[in-house]
Amino acid sequence: MRPPNGAPSTTFLALAKPLPRRDETEAGQAWLRDYLRREGVPAEEMLPAPLRLRKEAERLAESVPVMSSEQEVREAVV
Repeated sequence: MRPPNGAPSTTFLALAKPLPRRDETEAGQAWLRDYLRREGVPAEEMLPAPLRLRKEAERLAESVPVMSSEQEVREAVV
């Protein structure tokens, strides 16, 4: 492999990074975790709809009692 733009080969090799080691069972989902992290997508977005709804209901059950107005509750639910 040739260094780009005629850069010295020692500089080019110093910039190279080794690929992370992954076992076979982890490699199948590693690309997805890396993609989510890179794009800033919360992992919760990848959950099945019933589980996402259950988590949302739990979050609302915890936060609604401390809200002081009906308007706050409406905004949280929407």
